[in-house]
Amino acid sequence: MAILDNAGIARAHFYGHSMGGRIVQWIGADHAERAVSIVIGATSVGDETGPPRPAEGAKALATLDTKTLASLFYPDWWIAENPREACKVLIAPQSPEAMRVHSEASDLRDGPHPESISVPALVLQGADDLLVDPGNAAIFGSRVPDVEVSIIPDARHSYWVGRPEVHKRVEEFLARHD
Repeated sequence: MAILDNAGIARAHFYGHSMGGRIVQWIGADHAERAVSIVIGATSVGDETGPPRPAEGAKALATLDTKTLASLFYPDWWIAENPREACKVLIAPQSPEAMRVHSEASDLRDGPHPESISVPALVLQGADDLLVDPGNAAIFGSRVPDVEVSIIPDARHSYWVGRPEVHKRVEEFLARHD
């Protein structure tokens, strides 16, 4: 909120992916007067009701196996066409300690209850995401008062890669809530 204040911006749309989606949940719950809308992407439910991280994703994060992580983020065809970019799934250098802390923070269930999110919300989730259980999107869909949920078929954690229709969906949502 300090950044908005310093920039002289009263209200804005917020879009958070993964850990950023957890942050956006707090904005939608605790700073609704500053949010026009929020987009929650590939994110777990902030409270204790969401399903845990799938085991394959937890293992890949714990071991920092770049090849496995790339396969959890991106579709196989995209990795084949963009091998250099796919290898950069983690910004180097990554310390095991930093990744451990990030993973632990992601797994905490200390966020707001979905019902407390009081701004229009769009939830985007890849159907084949093994870093965030897609069941989280259904929980958002049943508990956030003003929500739209889009499950993207055959998509992983980076559900937008190679899918311009996802960007179009976000644009349409933002335009309806401008």
